[in-house]
Amino acid sequence: MNDKSLVNAIATQPADVAKQVCLYSIMMHSRLVMEFMLTVIGENFIFYQIAEDAVFGIRS
Repeated sequence: MNDKSLVNAIATQPADVAKQVCLYSIMMHSRLVMEFMLTVIGENFIFYQIAEDAVFGIRS
């Protein structure tokens, strides 16, 4: 990771922020992880968002 602000965030920010920065870094360095996150996790997120909208009667 070459971005000093991201390294600083890992060192100084709360654990949740540091975890997100680490996940971002892994995704940027590994195409396999990036594709997994976009296809598998992303599709599940979209599915649950659509289901939640249906339950609460929200229309796009």
